[in-house]
Amino acid sequence: MVIELPPRFDTLSALDLCSRIFTSAGSISIEIRQSVVYDLFAACYLQNVISQIRQSGRSVKIESSLKWSTEKMGLANFLSGSNAMVTVQNSPGDRILPFTKLTKSDLIALANQRKAAYVPDTIEQESSVYASLLTQGKSENHEFALSYCIEEILRNAFQHSDSEEIYLGGRYNAVASRVEVVFADKGRGIKKSLGRNSAIQASSELHAIRLALHPGITGTSRFERTLQGHWENAGYGLFMTQRLCRENGIFELVSNDAYLRLSGNVESEASAQCGGTIVGLTIDLEVLSRTTKKSLKVFLVEGKEAKLKTKDIAMLNSLQALGIISK
Repeated sequence: MVIELPPRFDTLSALDLCSRIFTSAGSISIEIRQSVVYDLFAACYLQNVISQIRQSGRSVKIESSLKWSTEKMGLANFLSGSNAMVTVQNSPGDRILPFTKLTKSDLIALANQRKAAYVPDTIEQESSVYASLLTQGKSENHEFALSYCIEEILRNAFQHSDSEEIYLGGRYNAVASRVEVVFADKGRGIKKSLGRNSAIQASSELHAIRLALHPGITGTSRFERTLQGHWENAGYGLFMTQRLCRENGIFELVSNDAYLRLSGNVESEASAQCGGTIVGLTIDLEVLSRTTKKSLKVFLVEGKEAKLKTKDIAMLNSLQALGIISK
């Protein structure tokens, strides 16, 4: 089976294409032309499906005519599953974080190197570095908000996914004044993660996604930070991240067989073939310029109020959860 990526490879294109190749038989050849314009979330989803197909014993070949001088994200390398992720030296003015693999071992090594008391402190520091790279420090509000979102997604992934490694990538689009950041793991997915909390019973992966975005929901039941560098939060991180992103752009999440997209008050869902979890953040910096640290406090207050209105979280159905996260 030979497939050429469409000129505009967005999430909808990825969901359709991956459904076809996932259910096909035999070897697959994917061609990437130089003119392809792709979303980072779509690229991560395709990489995840390719990885699953290879694990089943089928062959997947990547043919790319992308020029490395212009393809600084390292898409072809990423899709090929290369263990040698190439580090790109950004030119002055570039705001690119190539597809990068970050492992728990990396974080522990960085924590020891920096003499950090907790691994979460290292995640906070790395998130600040990534946010500074993508915003180039041109706005304190931009850097603060993006750093907050990156930290929350990374922390959640390492704490709850049961995955030893995470792939992330990011870039700034100067024409659209927009930042894209994507995170991907091949862990257990959100439903199994929430299942560790006996008070939560999700009926499906999509139900679990919506519950996870509800304030106060977590796969653990304690709020603590130990000397070993483990931490448990009160379940507000994902709620506030999706709230901030939805207000200023797009929040996307796929977990195993379910996909959810939130933008403003509009939501869309679809079936998927993901082995793990992928989170995509697309933020309009022009709109974000009006977002401050005070806004996050407002979102937190909204979240706490929403939690108080829901007495029985375990019985919260999908539509009820959606009504709360789309407030």
